[in-house]
Amino acid sequence: MNDLKNISVTPAKWVAPKLLIAIFGITVGAAKKYRERGNWCEGIHYKRHPGNCRGWVYNREEIEKWLGEAAA
Repeated sequence: MNDLKNISVTPAKWVAPKLLIAIFGITVGAAKKYRERGNWCEGIHYKRHPGNCRGWVYNREEIEKWLGEAAA
């Protein structure tokens, strides 16, 4: 007998760019445009990855708020 169970995982506050598409449907390219055009603020919506000075991490909670405001 197969005992499959559903597992729910809540992402951390700061997530990798590749998770944006799974969480919000936002591609890495779209995230880059939001950063460059000033839609997202550094330190609020995104910041440098602490272990990789060339990479970014994104604030899942703030992006969720931003999406809600954009839809209103």
